[in-house]
Amino acid sequence: MSRSRPDYANFLQWLNISDGEDDPLAILACSGGKRETDSLTVFPSPEPDSSGQYELYFFAHGLRYLPKSAIERINRLEATEKLWLAHEFQNPYDSQALDFLQKWGKG
Repeated sequence: MSRSRPDYANFLQWLNISDGEDDPLAILACSGGKRETDSLTVFPSPEPDSSGQYELYFFAHGLRYLPKSAIERINRLEATEKLWLAHEFQNPYDSQALDFLQKWGKG
């Protein structure tokens, strides 16, 4: 998005990018660079912090296929909750889809 657009500041806020940190690669890493006409998405390479923990920001896809109760639970997620990545082998839309599981069970 061009910096001259009136909604540029809102776009940065939506991506959780601070003023002065809006270099094109930072924006690409946060936004994924995907447009409706694109056939690929870019994700930043996860790297551990000084304590060996990983933090990765990304957009979730396919939420429209989840039941309402799952969406409600997603909306209540806290920043400190632990999630694990798992394959969704029985996903009728995409057998290679990935899902996040909570520590004490799905959803």
